[in-house]
Amino acid sequence: MNSRLDHEDNPVMRLPLQMPRGLVFASSIWLFGSWLLTIGVRAPIQSSAASYVPGVRVLILLTLLGVVTAWPMLRLSQVARIRPCMQSLIDLAAIMAMTQIVIWPLRLVTNWPVERISLLTAVIAGWGLLVSAILPLGTARSSGTSRLLCMFLVLLLTLGGSLAWWVAGQVSSSDVSWMATLSPFTDVHHTMSNGQEQVAAGQWNHVIVLWIVAAGLWSLPAIDLAAARRRHDGQV
Repeated sequence: MNSRLDHEDNPVMRLPLQMPRGLVFASSIWLFGSWLLTIGVRAPIQSSAASYVPGVRVLILLTLLGVVTAWPMLRLSQVARIRPCMQSLIDLAAIMAMTQIVIWPLRLVTNWPVERISLLTAVIAGWGLLVSAILPLGTARSSGTSRLLCMFLVLLLTLGGSLAWWVAGQVSSSDVSWMATLSPFTDVHHTMSNGQEQVAAGQWNHVIVLWIVAAGLWSLPAIDLAAARRRHDGQV
């Protein structure tokens, strides 16, 4: 059997998984650079929670950009994975651990309650889980076309909702604010709005729906994995 078949059509071969050391290092550089650009090492002239909030919001959006865009671009530009699903989940766990180092200390410079920070963390993790479900569809293959299509799906997921929200707002006179939750960037921005206030129950309901959708989307790589296994078994 040729190596291409082993590499692409048999992603469930039990080989050791790669620990994402390079990804963790790249994430550290990304987060440190984002922090320097938005908050920096010098305190504002009139230091207060309100003076930090604009920079904090941009920092969180840059962190989100790394999760839903930079991470997929990095993985889809590398060699195919033998166990793409597990690798994607391990990557996600590492990235989410890195984001906690950024998000939770922000309570020191804002007046956001713990529940708001928890909600923000859950929203970012939910969108990260959505992206992680799409990645194995591309990283399981060496085909450039498959990887381009996978990246297109990621961009459609991350930017399509914002575009739809903007278009709906231009052509419709009804309230379309709910469409802000269809994109990670507008969703997180909405979560950060009035950050000092207590979290409404409806916002947690949205997080539950987001996580359910993300879990359901994982059926796609699972089906793809099962199909690859059947193809491999049929050629043995």
